[in-house]
Amino acid sequence: MTEPQSTDNWTPCEPGELVAHGRRARSALRRRQALRIGAGLVTAGCFVLAVVWGAGGFRMGGDRYADISCREFREHIPHYLAGTISDDEQDQFEAHMDHCPSCRVLDEEARSAPDAARDGAARGEPSHAFVAAALSAH
Repeated sequence: MTEPQSTDNWTPCEPGELVAHGRRARSALRRRQALRIGAGLVTAGCFVLAVVWGAGGFRMGGDRYADISCREFREHIPHYLAGTISDDEQDQFEAHMDHCPSCRVLDEEARSAPDAARDGAARGEPSHAFVAAALSAH
């Protein structure tokens, strides 16, 4: 067994000294916890901003350029590519692309799609790849 320690060299604490020490320790613990939580929130916020920035920003309806929004551009691009829109609308599409890099990229990607997929999209029909994927899912 271990011998109990001698209390001969102990000195009594001043009144309130242990209470003050406990308060300082709890305060330091709360600060460390707050810093850990804050650092985690900052890291999570930076991650979310990076993901949103990489996806093209915070666009609900999209920006408006040349009196057409990004949403309208996405909805009508098959008709634009098929040439079934008026000359004024075509001018609006081209002016929109002059100012909007994300819609310009969408146009380039749509132009590189196979002709059959573009023609079906212009008529409102699903592509063969979409139909095949939908049928294989069931």
